[in-house]
Amino acid sequence: MAIVLVVIAVVCGPIRWLPRTWAVQALDAYDNQNALRWLGWSAWVGNDAGEIALGRVRAYRRLRQFDQVRAQLLRASAAGVSRQKLEREQWLTLAQAGQMESIESKLPALLDDSQVDPRDVCEAYATGFLLTARPGPALNLIVPWIADYPHDNQAYYLRGKAYALGRHYTEAEQALREARRLAPRRTEIALALAEALLQLQQPEVALPLFEFATTDAALSDQAWLGVAQSARRMGQADKALTVLKELLVHAPKISVAWEELGRAQSDRQEVTDAISSLEKAVALSPNSLSAQQALGRALMANGEQTRAQRHIEYGVQATTEMERIRLLEDHCELHPNDAASRFQIAEFYRKYDTPDLAIAWARSVLILLPEHQQARKLLDDLISATKDDSRN
Repeated sequence: MAIVLVVIAVVCGPIRWLPRTWAVQALDAYDNQNALRWLGWSAWVGNDAGEIALGRVRAYRRLRQFDQVRAQLLRASAAGVSRQKLEREQWLTLAQAGQMESIESKLPALLDDSQVDPRDVCEAYATGFLLTARPGPALNLIVPWIADYPHDNQAYYLRGKAYALGRHYTEAEQALREARRLAPRRTEIALALAEALLQLQQPEVALPLFEFATTDAALSDQAWLGVAQSARRMGQADKALTVLKELLVHAPKISVAWEELGRAQSDRQEVTDAISSLEKAVALSPNSLSAQQALGRALMANGEQTRAQRHIEYGVQATTEMERIRLLEDHCELHPNDAASRFQIAEFYRKYDTPDLAIAWARSVLILLPEHQQARKLLDDLISATKDDSRN
């Protein structure tokens, strides 16, 4: 009997550590869902509970499931993980969530800390910089990250996102192509590359990438919208219509999808249907410049000049403001500490129904001026409205 137990221990000992090893490999490859599965198996075979909880923190942080992050931090604490480790994980979580006001100053200490993976630090803080509309500081982190880890696909992915945020789409495409070469199975990279290609007027190249991204349930709505946009720009109005109608069956509150449907119907000279679709887009997003412009054109095509006039005038005014905001964004790229200009941009994006960008610019103001009450109120209002929309 003793011999049997020894044999089991010899055979099962190494096997017990395999799930943890595979979880670490999945995390290093940014395959977060597979990492969580292997961490589940690692827990089942009785590996270290604290290390498992920290691995889950890393995966959930990347997936932006912050409720789960908090739960796993509590588990790590209960398992005896040191206070210092937990504090570092909290800093990284706040950075990756874009809440940079209180933890941006921690970046040098984290980069110098031998107990922290520098890739985790670069990823969390670069993401935070992008979420606060500051591609410059993000790129300042990404350049040495790539130098030290030239095969890290996430570094190239975030580099592409940073260039896209600054509207440098050619550079974004180059970075995202390298990210995709290194990680061809990552759907979020394919989606970001497709969006950059669409900005560069290459819908025929973007289309298969959008189609690949539809296989990811978390990205499918955005990816199907991209499929429709690419198809319409390639002159495939029938395909665009089919995709959009299916998308709107289960996601009827996506205003951009209604707008794109209206454009596709206009392409087919279905003006009455186009007006109906575009009116739904404007009802869902009353301040959308592109939807207002498209509706104005459709009404004009239908001979309804009086109804069209209001939308056309709105478009002219908003286009003028958009040009001014683009100049302010360029100004902020050269003068990143100009909080007043950043607040103007945040207010503009709120006015024109672009809450994600409004939140990013409002947060960037608070990093420079934590006591800026108008920016704080704007941010609180935007987050509250976003939560309300998500419940509808």
